[in-house]
Amino acid sequence: MNCYSIVLDLAKENAAQELFGKISSLNLDVDVLVNNAGVGAIGKFGDYDLARYHSMLQLNINSLTELCWLYLPTMRKKNFGGIINLASLASFLPIPYSAVYAASKSYVLSFS
Repeated sequence: MNCYSIVLDLAKENAAQELFGKISSLNLDVDVLVNNAGVGAIGKFGDYDLARYHSMLQLNINSLTELCWLYLPTMRKKNFGGIINLASLASFLPIPYSAVYAASKSYVLSFS
C-alpha cells in the first residue's frame, strides 16, 4: 500500500478543485471522503477582520461542499464509496464568542 501526502490549504479559494486535480493526476481513486478539516475563532465578533471569517467559511463550508460535489459522481458510477462529514458539538446550538464557527458547523450538520 502506498501513502501520498498532498499539502494544500483548503481555506483558499479553488483549493478543493486543486486537490481533486492533484489526486486525479496521481491516478488515485477515493473510496471514502472524510471531510474533517475545520477552523474556528474565539472572541467577540468584531475582534476579527472579514478576511478571517471568509477563510473560515471557505474551509468549513465551501471546500467541504465542493469536495462532496467533486467525488460523489465517481462513487455513484462505481456504486461504491462513502462520504463522512465531521461537524462539531457546536453545530447543535449557538456558541457565544464563536458564532461564525458554530453557524458553519450547523451548515455541515444540516448538509450532511
